Parts: sequence; structure tokens; C-alpha cells
Amino acid sequence: MTVAIIGASRGIGRLLFEKLSKENVHVIGFARDKKNITTSKHAKFVELDAKDTSFLFKELEGIKTLIHCSKPAILTEVLKVNSQFKRLIAIGSTRIFTRFPNEKAVDLKSMVKQVWSSDVEATIIHPTMIYGAPGSNNIERIVRLSSLSPIIPFPRAGNSLIQPVSAHDLLDGILACMKNEQTVGKTIIAPGNKPIHYKEFIEICSSQFGKRTKVVFFPENLVKIIASLTQHVPIIPTIESDELLRLFENKDFVSDDFRKLIGRKPLDFYEGINRLKKAN
Repeated sequence: MTVAIIGASRGIGRLLFEKLSKENVHVIGFARDKKNITTSKHAKFVELDAKDTSFLFKELEGIKTLIHCSKPAILTEVLKVNSQFKRLIAIGSTRIFTRFPNEKAVDLKSMVKQVWSSDVEATIIHPTMIYGAPGSNNIERIVRLSSLSPIIPFPRAGNSLIQPVSAHDLLDGILACMKNEQTVGKTIIAPGNKPIHYKEFIEICSSQFGKRTKVVFFPENLVKIIASLTQHVPIIPTIESDELLRLFENKDFVSDDFRKLIGRKPLDFYEGINRLKKAN
């Protein structure tokens, strides 16, 4: 059996490619840039631009197991043309539940619709914010902001909830899905063990990497003005308007299904970030 991974050069896709390669599973990765990934006789890599759909379709011929870790629109197009896969695991996002959808959320809903309208035995995993994967920049953005200012303005004093998931917990979930046929036809939400406030999330990120940052309350209108300015200042991470609106949403989820899938409690954020720091 050969496992194909779309989006294998960064993030959870890369972790999965490297894990399967170490276990001598026949795997083929697809991404625009191979980066510094090691290949072997059983772990191959194809560099391609996913916009070149004809090339991608050709490379996927004969593949029975597909794991999609890239943009939702890519999988939507693949399934419109090719649904001969026996097994599909698609990594989505809890962004699909937002009340303030952007283009990514719209594409995600289209992907989900296409997956369930196909005849493929599929599982969809919607992780919360992922941390600890190669190329993911969620924590890096916070650290960069902390380097620029000892305070970070935040609406509602940072009291909205967030429940980040460790990339290694998510990896265990994907591997479990590959072995567990009972996950076919299911949508699984993959959060961390318990939610924390954004304020706590930011302060943990900062302190773990040697920064001292305090989250302070700013009126909503003032935060919107500050966010709009980030698009014009290169050294500050850009904050889009829809991204700002989602900061007002609580992103807490029940972790029971994910806990059953991986056979244990997923990591709390503080524990996960500590492990990440020690590993680096």
C-alpha cells in the first residue's frame, strides 16, 4: 500500500511524511517545494504546483490511500475528477464553524460537501489552532509581537477562549484513523485537552520564549484601527479584518471523540508548549 500526502513539505503533512518514512511505509509526498525533506526508496516526493491539476491527477492515478493536509480547494478539485481512492483522511479546520467566514472557510465548506458526496471511505478531522509543526507560524507571530512591544492590545481583555492542539497529538490522531475503520464516515474535532483564555495563551507563548508581555484591554474600535495598520508596517505580523473578528469568538470544543481516537487525553497547551521548548 502506498500512502499519498498532499501538503507534505510543512506542518502536519510533513510530520506525517517523516513518521511514515521512518516506519518504512511506502509514501509519496506532494508539495510545491520539497525543502530539506529526506527521501528514500520507499519515501518519494513530487514537487508540483497544485494549480497544475492535470499533473497532480496523473500522479495520483492508482493511489488508494490519500491524506490531504493542504488547501481545501485542492482536494475539492481532485475529488471532482478522481474518486477512485479507497481511503481518504482530510485535515480541515474548526474555522469551518466561525460566524465570520473568509475565503478559506468557504473553501473548507465546499471541500466537506465534496468529500461526503463522493463514494470514498473518508474521515474528516477538524483541528483547532495547531502548534509544534514545521512551518506553522501561530506561536511565532505572538513571539514577534512580543519582541516589538511589552503590551499587546486585545479586545475584551483577551477573555475569549482558545483550545490549541499539539501537532504531535494530531499526528497520533491521523495514524489512528489510518488503522481504525470505525472512523470512516465520521467528522472528528481535534482540540487540546482544555480551553484557555487568549490572554493566557499569549502570555504563555511570550514567557516560554523569554519575552515579558502583558495583554491589556483596548476598546474594540481602537483595536480595529491598530489591526488595519499592521498591513502597512512590514515588521509587524499582518492581522486581517476577518481574523480580528474571530478573536471575539470562543473556540472551545469537547475533546471526547479525539480523546477516544488517540487513547489518552490530548496535551494541555502549557504542557505542550513546554515539551516544544525542550525539544528545540
